[in-house]
Amino acid sequence: MAGDIQKIPEDRALVKIVNITKKFSEVTALENVSFDIEKGKITAILGPSGSGKSVLVKLILGLMEPTAGQIIFKGVNIFDLTKEMMYKMRESFSILLQDGALFDSMTVEENIAFPLKIRKLPKQEIKRRIDFYLENVGLAGFHRRYPSELSGGQRRRVALARALATEPEIIILDEPTTGLDPITTESIESLIINIKSQNPDKSFILITHDPFSAFKLSDNIAVLLFGKLIAYGPKNKIILLMEENKIIYDIFKRANIRLIQAV
Repeated sequence: MAGDIQKIPEDRALVKIVNITKKFSEVTALENVSFDIEKGKITAILGPSGSGKSVLVKLILGLMEPTAGQIIFKGVNIFDLTKEMMYKMRESFSILLQDGALFDSMTVEENIAFPLKIRKLPKQEIKRRIDFYLENVGLAGFHRRYPSELSGGQRRRVALARALATEPEIIILDEPTTGLDPITTESIESLIINIKSQNPDKSFILITHDPFSAFKLSDNIAVLLFGKLIAYGPKNKIILLMEENKIIYDIFKRANIRLIQAV
């Protein structure tokens, strides 16, 4: 499959995943995976459950070490960093977890303020960011509400506002529409597209099992299957590979009818 992998020019690669292998005892979760996260783009990591998506995210964040390979962030192998430098590196990332992961005992504004207080931002700056990013996600005036008073879609919007509020270089979107109804899913996907258009220099990593979401939201798609990277490239490249490779075609066939609308 090596011929199917498209390289990003060095000056556009924000994160380089280089020959990553991760084994747990006798189980190989990832095997010799290599691709780049491009600056200012949405990169989808697409694959079914058990394909290695979550393990790869933990490696990118330095939460576990690989059996072999490197994660290069801004030209540095993150596994060569000291503990203090690793913590600092992680501040360049923010993550939207698939269930939102809001604190039930905190209001919306307290949830968004939480990571900002950890970073010891001034109170005025925290208030500015809360107001700005709540408006950004269409929830202006929701400051004093609790998560229990919100719909599922609204909770995802608050979680996205919290991820944006730390103003990271890279936002990881972990299955951002899982468990939502079709109308709410479309609303959240449209919001992500709008947020990206307002932040052209921001980089996103989309973790998903849904081919349609991958095509609708992302610029580049990395396809994982059984811990191996079977394809990587822009959407038009993936469409060509669908015509040439039965494995890739089988992954996308259930969304195939709608893909033309998504590209």
